[in-house]
Amino acid sequence: MKRIAGFFGSITGSIKASEFLFKGITTLLLAAGAVIIMIPLAFMVSTSLKDPGQLRSDANTLIPRKPQTVEINGEKFNLYQVIVDGVSLEMAMIKKAPGGMAFFADPARPDELIELKLNEQTALYSFDIHWENYPEALNAMPFFRYLGNTLIVTFVGMFGMLFSSSLVAYGFSRFRAPLVECAFPPPALHYYAALAGAPDSHLHFLSKTWLGEYASAVDRAAVLCECLRCLPASSILYDHSA
Repeated sequence: MKRIAGFFGSITGSIKASEFLFKGITTLLLAAGAVIIMIPLAFMVSTSLKDPGQLRSDANTLIPRKPQTVEINGEKFNLYQVIVDGVSLEMAMIKKAPGGMAFFADPARPDELIELKLNEQTALYSFDIHWENYPEALNAMPFFRYLGNTLIVTFVGMFGMLFSSSLVAYGFSRFRAPLVECAFPPPALHYYAALAGAPDSHLHFLSKTWLGEYASAVDRAAVLCECLRCLPASSILYDHSA
């Protein structure tokens, strides 16, 4: 990163300009990455606002839409923007023909058919957003009961994990056990202590512990429990005569 900033500095001739340019490019890259990450979410919202017919025929478009149609002799036909003798017209596609061709007709004169290349014409669409999909989805199943069951399972499991982990940590702080030092590595212990807002005296003792002044693994576990508010008293932290 420093080399890149130095390269920009050699181009612009100013350290501040190079830093500004480097931060600007970094911000643009992060913004581009954020946009890419949001694409699946955008398509998920778009899909939720389409009807089943749109999902089958026009699933790859981001904006919900449906083909514009016109009724001719009791039947509905899709409308296209076609070019006839250099003039743009709205005509209905009556039927497809071999070789990528199709027959089009003016809705006002449906008996006059014109054969044109289908891939050279533009289908006409209109916005078609189905907000009613959401209340229909909520009423299609007991949604709030499912939501309540999910919350109960999640929070009960979380509480059980925290409670059992606290008991295990308290046990490690009171009793010696094989390989207990491996269970509390120095980086993780110091991180959790600082994260819990431990006092400076605790952190000072913690540093001395891992530097070797206090070698007891029981003391190490006690610091962890105290910093995580698991111990009722702090006497273990300071009484190292044992």
